[in-house]
Amino acid sequence: LRVDAFAVATLVEAVELRCAGIDKATILVLGAPIPGDIPVMASYHLDLMVSSVEVAERVGRVAKSLAQGQSLNVHIYIETGMMRLGLKPNEVTKGLDSLESVDRVHLVGVCTHFADADD
Repeated sequence: LRVDAFAVATLVEAVELRCAGIDKATILVLGAPIPGDIPVMASYHLDLMVSSVEVAERVGRVAKSLAQGQSLNVHIYIETGMMRLGLKPNEVTKGLDSLESVDRVHLVGVCTHFADADD
């Protein structure tokens, strides 16, 4: 059995997987990173989720100061109706602008959730 990717809730869970020898699979951290998390995520080659303009701006700002050769893979979470998490459709451009201006940030994924829990 080969697993290509994992999604975890926290940075701690992601680091535990890397330390357990999972070094080739993509690991996506779903929780919003605080500024101190971002360099750690880069050093462990972890993907991160951007779910607000504030997080996009934070990631873009911190990514500019990453060590030479480090980069971040970013997934954008777009709100599509349940009003829970994610960039609202009218915020996506602003969020992307904060990330695309930084050469160490790579947009690798987009996700959303069901627009209605009953359907």
